[in-house]
Amino acid sequence: MKKTKSISSIFKAKILLISFLLLIFFPSKIISQNFDSPFRMEFLASADTYPYEIINLGKEGFILYYESELSSSQTAKWTFAHFDTLFINKWKKNATTIRLLEPITQFVDENYIAVFFNYQGKKKPKVSNQIVLVNLKNINIEVIDIPHSESKFPKSVLARDNFLYYSLVQKDKEFFYYYNLSSKQHKAVNVLSGEDFSSREIKMNNKNPYLLGVVSTSKRNNNIYKIDLDSLGEVKSSLKIDIPSTYFINNVQSHSVGEDSLLILGNYINSSEKSITAINLSSYDEINSGVYSVLIVNDIVEKLNFYNYVNMENIYRYMTDKNVSRIKKKVGDDSKDSYSLNLRLISQDIKMFDSTVILLNEAYYAEYRTEENFSYDYYGRPFPTNRTVFDGYRYTNALICGFDLSGKLIWDNNFALNSILTYNLKARTSFFKDSTDIIMGYNQNGDIVSTIIDGNKILQAPEYLKVETISSSDFVIGNEKSELIHWYDNYFLATGYQRIRNNKKRTRGVQNTFYIIKMSYDLH
Repeated sequence: MKKTKSISSIFKAKILLISFLLLIFFPSKIISQNFDSPFRMEFLASADTYPYEIINLGKEGFILYYESELSSSQTAKWTFAHFDTLFINKWKKNATTIRLLEPITQFVDENYIAVFFNYQGKKKPKVSNQIVLVNLKNINIEVIDIPHSESKFPKSVLARDNFLYYSLVQKDKEFFYYYNLSSKQHKAVNVLSGEDFSSREIKMNNKNPYLLGVVSTSKRNNNIYKIDLDSLGEVKSSLKIDIPSTYFINNVQSHSVGEDSLLILGNYINSSEKSITAINLSSYDEINSGVYSVLIVNDIVEKLNFYNYVNMENIYRYMTDKNVSRIKKKVGDDSKDSYSLNLRLISQDIKMFDSTVILLNEAYYAEYRTEENFSYDYYGRPFPTNRTVFDGYRYTNALICGFDLSGKLIWDNNFALNSILTYNLKARTSFFKDSTDIIMGYNQNGDIVSTIIDGNKILQAPEYLKVETISSSDFVIGNEKSELIHWYDNYFLATGYQRIRNNKKRTRGVQNTFYIIKMSYDLH
């Protein structure tokens, strides 16, 4: 008999609450507590600021980092603190950087964390980009200046035992570099001579780094390239994956599915760019027709598949009956693949559970409202004037697809995200697969919204669980930057900022608080 789950008990609600004021850590307060119970800890932040960032280390815990102080008129101090799964602070290290830096992208594995920072000030700095490298084995931290990077923007970084690879973008052109950690020398890497290569991913495979990206052959077609690199900053080999002229590849991701096998997944847009949703954008980067898969075995392309969203029955679940009827009427059986829903999508990193590789995309659109104002002429007669105001990005649903190890689409499903409206585009949905089912959830305005699916089937409708505060007398005035992160096994981290007032405390004013809550998924 198939096990059942009550969605209301998916996330255990008992909270052990630890308050961290003024960034002083008190790990002894939670050592004696039950590991299976979730914890909450808090950090104070100045009003209307959001200084804290989290790096997920899975079973090793997480890194919390933030700009802790200004060292001088020219430099700032960033603090990196490691917490284990019991929320015990194991170590804390500081890195001195230039001022006015913003983290752009990062790399993390079991040995290294590399955070790529970009200068956000107006005055010309000594250096525009810096990488903070944390060695997780010997707890060493160093700051690497990136030379010749003025007006260039960080895109990617990868760290190994004795070297870094990183890339910068300037005016839609990407530049690749190698850095030797021993000699402290940078050098440019010629990835594809004479080709305008644009990377989508940099990863490790069999102890060697590789790049995945695209090269455009025309405005409506491109090909995928896999570039193998060595540990000395040289290109070892390249593999070209020819894409039919009817498709344009938007993004590229990969996952190892065997010792010599690599599965590439991503989104594409039909080159014809026909739209059945009255959304016609000029940028291929923003609109998508479907998903594709490429299976590579021993650097030979074995399979190449394209799956149009139009053909996925579950894609219509979030639409109105009227829109579904209109779309299906317009799309004939013989011409389905030539049409496009033109979905704007945010892609998450692909994950593999057992023998299923999962790709999750989140669909969104730009939302506007019309404001009407009145002006008056000399005689007092009103004249209405209208203006359009951008309200943010409205998420519609999360599209989740499961593939077998050969790249065949075996199921698809989706999860409504209608309550999310934000100015900050980023992946919001988190998911975890137990032996049979997948739980999907997100954190919005202090509510954990979750559902359970099994392949094409929905086992439990979405339900809501309120994020608990430290005290019952805490009154939450507002929520910002709420997130839900799958941490490890059946554990999640809920994070975000809450403006909290508590009239029973001496300081009755509103405090801006960053919270981290450990939550467990009930498997039974």
